[in-house]
Amino acid sequence: MKETDIQISEHVYYTPSSLERLGGVWPTRIGRNKAKPNFQLKPRLISYYYLHFVLEGEGDITHGEEHLPIREGDLYCLFPNRLYRSGTNPAKPLSVFWFAFDGPQAEALVQRMGFFTHFLQNNVVDGVMKYVLEDLWKVFHQSAPDSLSRVSHMYRLFEQIIVNAEASRTTVGNEGEYWLDKGFEFMNMHYTEGITVEDAADFAGVNRSYFSAVFTKREGLSPSRYLVSLKMAKAAELLTQFGLSVSEVAQSLSYLEIASFTNAFKHAYGMSPNQYRRQFKEGSRTV
Repeated sequence: MKETDIQISEHVYYTPSSLERLGGVWPTRIGRNKAKPNFQLKPRLISYYYLHFVLEGEGDITHGEEHLPIREGDLYCLFPNRLYRSGTNPAKPLSVFWFAFDGPQAEALVQRMGFFTHFLQNNVVDGVMKYVLEDLWKVFHQSAPDSLSRVSHMYRLFEQIIVNAEASRTTVGNEGEYWLDKGFEFMNMHYTEGITVEDAADFAGVNRSYFSAVFTKREGLSPSRYLVSLKMAKAAELLTQFGLSVSEVAQSLSYLEIASFTNAFKHAYGMSPNQYRRQFKEGSRTV
């Protein structure tokens, strides 16, 4: 237990074993803290994905221009390489449990939990979740814990988050966010397979026009443009990192005609795929 001017906290730094690093996700830190009335955290970059479970109290968290209140039962996820700051309500100091993790599947996992453009979910931490968190805390504090036990408890926590988050999103007032996130996840997963906006809308369970309108309002671009942006980012990667031909890249992204792919790429990057590849190679040689 460590006490500072702003909080009382305890945590465990964790170094994953070689076995755990073979998996898609591994823990890096686990801890909990009780804020003092003057608690304020200045903006700081986060190195890993941090899940924060609000056990008691009220406060706020800010990222960029987004300033959100947090309260008991909320769950928020801090993303790596972003600036966040937070504070507490002096009359109701925050008590928070947090869990940090990393790995090649970490981003996909937090999306599966429901964190896309928003990093806060309300009414997720219930009695069952608190029990799972306490169990996780005990496992990580064992003197010689078994790696598989830690991993199994970690995934048990992730599963409980998904169950609680989906239950919360389907309550009155949250239906739109839930179905829209489903469509968003569908596009992120299958954009290379020739899917359409109508396919995403069908998966989300709404008609195409309504899906497009709500998606555009939330994301700031239409779902069709979002699909193209995903494809073009992947195309640039395939051209520069994998050395595929323009024809192979077009086929990998389910374009029926090379001309359609080339036109889309020129519109996105201001040059043809081959010009982009040459420019990348020339830039690499000058570094």
